[in-house]
Amino acid sequence: MALPVTISGAGMPGLNYFCGPFKSSGNNFYCVLAEAGTTPEVYKATDPTVSFAAQDAANNPTTQFQSMWAYQVADILHIVTQEATAGGADVRYHTFSMATDTWGTKDEEIEIPAQAPNSLTEGVSIALRSNGNVIVLYSGDTDSIMGTAWGRCDYARKVGSTWTVGVNVGGQALEQYHVAGSVVIGASDRMHFFWRNGAPADLMHRSLSSADALDTAVAADLTTGGDPCRGISYVSGSNTVVKVPYLDGDLSVSSVRINVSAADPTIAVDTAVSAVAVSVLNGVPVACFALDGTIVRLLYSDETTDDLWSDAQTDGGAWGTDVEELDAVNITRISCNVYDRSGSKLAYVYNDDGTVKYNEKSLAAAAEIPFLVMAPPQPAMWADA
Repeated sequence: MALPVTISGAGMPGLNYFCGPFKSSGNNFYCVLAEAGTTPEVYKATDPTVSFAAQDAANNPTTQFQSMWAYQVADILHIVTQEATAGGADVRYHTFSMATDTWGTKDEEIEIPAQAPNSLTEGVSIALRSNGNVIVLYSGDTDSIMGTAWGRCDYARKVGSTWTVGVNVGGQALEQYHVAGSVVIGASDRMHFFWRNGAPADLMHRSLSSADALDTAVAADLTTGGDPCRGISYVSGSNTVVKVPYLDGDLSVSSVRINVSAADPTIAVDTAVSAVAVSVLNGVPVACFALDGTIVRLLYSDETTDDLWSDAQTDGGAWGTDVEELDAVNITRISCNVYDRSGSKLAYVYNDDGTVKYNEKSLAAAAEIPFLVMAPPQPAMWADA
């Protein structure tokens, strides 16, 4: 069956999200999506060019959500959700085993922040340390100043079976409205938090050491916009590099770049990575990073046509030329990853005018370029495509 493949009955989150796709050790493929009623559901394909099916659907979590983020560790998918209903902005944790295709932890309460529900402010992101500690960034309690309610960004951590919750990230007693966000793991289990300060609309950063010490909160980019998407990190030489896409003031996708993950790192910005303005739905830019070795790959939907575009940046290099991947579509959500499936693939799941689909882009293998010398013989030299 030809790509793209429709994932029947599935939806994607309305707010902050990362849905995969993911590859298991058993060479199966998974997306974390929403079934009817916006509850978490995991869809599996043995061959993603044929079909996907919901797994352990009778036992899936009952949590309603607006924001959802999934994080893979071996064959376990760690999933965090946040809802925004009259009952509150519940933040809950779930796990799913790709080895057994069953749900494990379900609907585990992290915190129910004391905030007035607002369908455009809830947001969660999750990452795990090498020791298994779970770190969640989320939209936290409302901070009231002279009768005005200001949203805050909090983080929670799970050590063993115990949650520590409601740790403020962006500062309190500030006349600023903070909205989560994206967390990316850096060097030595350091967590890099990114969130939007909505008044004014700045992209903010703060990191957390493996000993749970927060460094200084700073503006990564003073601009309008500022909503971050799924970022990546990788090792380059002796350093760990962190890169996160976000909505810039001109509505393009720009990228935060931290070349050395550390406390109070130096932060650079690659502006206008996307050639055109990016689509935005419910305040969230339709864009995502995926890591291909030390190449960062960007997928985004353009504002004018909602078509799908791509770009790439090799470690230490410049961003390339944007390429249109899909025409005559209406893409309002995109989530992507790189893995091997009969060759390296940029795999992505997306919402096309209300229908969730899976697709792939084949990534060129490195090309062999021999040295042109007489003697002695020289080894082949490989260059990134």
